[in-house]
Amino acid sequence: MTIAMALQDHGYLTGAVGKWHLGAPRLIYQYDPSPHYQDYELLERQNNLTREHCREFGFGVCDRVYRSNVGAVEVNNDIPFELKYHNLEWVTGGALAFLGQAERVKLPWFLYYAFTAPHGPPTRLSLNNPAYVTPLGIKYEGMTQQEWPQEHLQPRGTVYERALAAGVTDPDFQASTSSPVTRPSQTAQSSEHPTLDFPQHPTVWRQAITWMDDAVETLMAKVDELGMREQTMTIYISDHQADVIGKGTCYWATNVPFIVNWPGTVAPAVARAHRRVTCMVCLQ
Repeated sequence: MTIAMALQDHGYLTGAVGKWHLGAPRLIYQYDPSPHYQDYELLERQNNLTREHCREFGFGVCDRVYRSNVGAVEVNNDIPFELKYHNLEWVTGGALAFLGQAERVKLPWFLYYAFTAPHGPPTRLSLNNPAYVTPLGIKYEGMTQQEWPQEHLQPRGTVYERALAAGVTDPDFQASTSSPVTRPSQTAQSSEHPTLDFPQHPTVWRQAITWMDDAVETLMAKVDELGMREQTMTIYISDHQADVIGKGTCYWATNVPFIVNWPGTVAPAVARAHRRVTCMVCLQ
C-alpha cells in the first residue's frame, strides 16, 4: 500500500512525474554502444513499460518519467547514453499538464514530482546542451534553447548568474562555471560499469538547486493561478541526506530534510539545516 494507492481509493486524482526509482520491466537491447537513441518507437515502448509500472503503485497519471538515475547505466535503466541529460522543462511541463487535468475534472489531487537533479550527470552538461533531450528522444531539432518550450521556467543560460546573485560564494564557483566539464565518451567507460555519475563539486549541486528552484516556483505559481494554494499541502523531502554514507540504514536514511508548506494551516518554521531537496509532493 502506498500513499498514492490510499488516496486513489478515496477519490483522488494521483500523478507522478520525473524520476521513477522503483524498477520496472525493460526491453532487452544492447546499450554499449547504444544504437537506439533515435529509435523513437523503441524509446516510447520502453517508457510505456515504466509508466505502466508506476501506475501499479497507485498513480493514475504517470507521465514525463525517467527510469532510475539519469547518469547511471544500470541493468534496469532504459535511457541510451546519448539521451542521458536532465530536462526540468520537460518534466515540469508534465506537472503543469497534471494540474490542468485536476482542474478540469474537479477532483482532489496528489502529485509526486521527483527531480532527477542534482544527481549525476552534472547539471551543467544539461544546461549547456544545445539539444532538447528527453528519454523519448531528441525533440525540436534545429531550434535554439530560446525557441524551446520553456514551460515558464527561466532561461537555462541565466542559471549561473542567478546562483551567484543568490549568494553562492564558494571561491572556486566562478571557475567551476566557466571551465569546461568533460563528458566521458561512452567508449572510454568501463564496459562493466559505464556511468555518468562521476563525482560532483558542491557548487554543481548549487547550480542544480537554482534550476530546481525555477521548477518549484513555476509549479507553485500554477497552483496559485488555479486558486488552490490554501487547499494544498506541499511537502519537500529528499531521498537521502547530502552525504551518501549510511544510505539505506535505519538512522541516516531518515535524517533528511522534511519541509511542509500549507498557508493558513501549517505555521512557518525556521529551517534547522540546509540539504539538497530532490523530491516534491503536492497534496490538495
